[in-house]
Amino acid sequence: MSKNKITRRSFIKKSGVVTSLFSLSSPSIFPSSTDDNRIIVVGAGLAGLSSAYELDKAGYNVILVEARSRPGGRVSTYRDQFSDNLYSEMGAEYVDSTDMYVQDYCRKFNLKILPAKQYDGVNVRDN
Repeated sequence: MSKNKITRRSFIKKSGVVTSLFSLSSPSIFPSSTDDNRIIVVGAGLAGLSSAYELDKAGYNVILVEARSRPGGRVSTYRDQFSDNLYSEMGAEYVDSTDMYVQDYCRKFNLKILPAKQYDGVNVRDN
């Protein structure tokens, strides 16, 4: 791994050190403000994206940071080793009929939910 590439573990470790140093600092260094509505959301996975969206809707000034070059966290589409335009979903891929929050976001963002299918005699999901 490249020495310049930051890992999740080193990011969390360094963030903890910096946070600890700030908490030990004199309160007079940082101006106090009761109307400050800035929030940093760390991670653009599903939880981070939905948190940032809801906080933004509530009127907060949201800064979303992600260590990777793409959003989605552990959710991704894997295409490299497949032929004939086949692909595989990695991470969270299934929207259950009881996942009301996920279904609500799908409706808000006009995302199509495909029905589960039966493969090799095994019913993946019976809605």
